[in-house]
Amino acid sequence: MDLKQTNLQSILDRLYKTALTFLLPQLGLLTIVGSKSDQYTFLLMFIVFLALNILIPVWLLIFNTGNSKIDSFSITIDDQKILVSTYEEVQKIDKASYCGYKVTSQYPKQIQLLEANGEHIEFSYYALNKEQRNRLFDYLGPAKS
Repeated sequence: MDLKQTNLQSILDRLYKTALTFLLPQLGLLTIVGSKSDQYTFLLMFIVFLALNILIPVWLLIFNTGNSKIDSFSITIDDQKILVSTYEEVQKIDKASYCGYKVTSQYPKQIQLLEANGEHIEFSYYALNKEQRNRLFDYLGPAKS
């Protein structure tokens, strides 16, 4: 089974992970402090936030295409192993040592693929769209609590 993240899902996942981490604290600080100099600082931070969350995905949409395309996230499962790739960084779990998965409930929501030795591979719950997550969960079986 091979699951690849779409460009749209990459953008949505990036916004999910960074919105609460960067934008909401910035808005909170602005309302608490409220002076002119702090508003300029906030504006600069907001521009950086937009640049990271708009320019990078737009760049990926425009230039990350064709034969030279780099998959931002993918999972490949066969009879021997589970491979989780994030921008060409590959993590591997041998099927013999795989012992289930867990979905975390705290922010940011994560999926953990568990190994018998206590190690795990963790990735964003929203790295895959709903249909892909359902296919993955159906293949892996019930989650551990």
